[in-house]
Amino acid sequence: MNSLTKRYVISKDASEVIDLLRFLSIVFVVLIHNTPVVPSRISFSSGMGQWFYGLMRHTILDPPIYVFFMISGLLLFRKPFGALENMKKKARTLLVPYVFWNLFWIGMVSVIQRICLDDFGTSDRFPVISKWKLNDWVNAFTGYGNEWRQPFLYPFWFLRDLIILNIVAWPLFWLIRRMPRVCMTVALLVLVLNPPIYIVSANALAMFTIGGVISSIDFKLENIKRIPYCVLLPLWFVAGVFATMFGDVEFICAIEVLIGVVVFIRVAWTIHSHEIWNVSCSSSAFIIYATHEFTLTAMQRLWSRFIPYSALLSLVQWLFLPCIVIPLCVLFGLILRKLLPRGYALVTGGR
Repeated sequence: MNSLTKRYVISKDASEVIDLLRFLSIVFVVLIHNTPVVPSRISFSSGMGQWFYGLMRHTILDPPIYVFFMISGLLLFRKPFGALENMKKKARTLLVPYVFWNLFWIGMVSVIQRICLDDFGTSDRFPVISKWKLNDWVNAFTGYGNEWRQPFLYPFWFLRDLIILNIVAWPLFWLIRRMPRVCMTVALLVLVLNPPIYIVSANALAMFTIGGVISSIDFKLENIKRIPYCVLLPLWFVAGVFATMFGDVEFICAIEVLIGVVVFIRVAWTIHSHEIWNVSCSSSAFIIYATHEFTLTAMQRLWSRFIPYSALLSLVQWLFLPCIVIPLCVLFGLILRKLLPRGYALVTGGR
């Protein structure tokens, strides 16, 4: 069979695991955005708090972000597609939600700023919305006008990068199908070296390509569930310790990411095998992704206003606020879908 026309078959179980990975990834994204910033290098003399959040970030919270891009590449490249057809589809599933939710939150934050909190939502990356100039609006929708390269709704840097990756998807598909091993080698080098690619994250490009290679070489996700935990978990922990201590060394972080991705998928298979997962939950993943950030910001402001700081209460906040924010986002999505089903489908890209 021609390498450009063959199809990668995803089993029913693997499809359900992919849905589970999407939902769990969103949950961990919320946790990431509620995690205190820690130094890139943490020594043995650092406090327990820094070690805890550093280990959590490197071992548990970061890998799901990379899984997102890998799954996106896997699903797109699993079968042949037309470049124009793909762009039309992605305009509906990516571009429309990207524009809508950025506009929605610009409007909501602007109202909050006018009523009571001048610095809400814009204190570190943007001026107060009422003072925006043309370049601020361009920055809000592209993210290319600030040092973090993040749009106004900053978790949507993922959607922006995915839009860009889909623009170059067809030539990338051709290369992956013709030279999968070469593409895998290049992707791993990009992941390890993390070279500056201004318009898209190097890690996003690497994992998107790896997802495509997985489909090209017909590697089944079922193979991962055969890896024993007694091998995987010690490697994962040791790599996490080194990544926490040397977070500015790209090679070490790349190894931790790859091991973490495998662990994440392996755990998803375990959850799936015990039938403790309701597939319908995955339908709420996008609405949580689109609405959690500023909801979480508001909850953090309320918490800091009424709850005194302590290391223990900081840990409680880290665990407690996502347990409030995620159900609120799901409830908002359910109400929106009930009242405006067509509008809900439009602003979630049909998800």
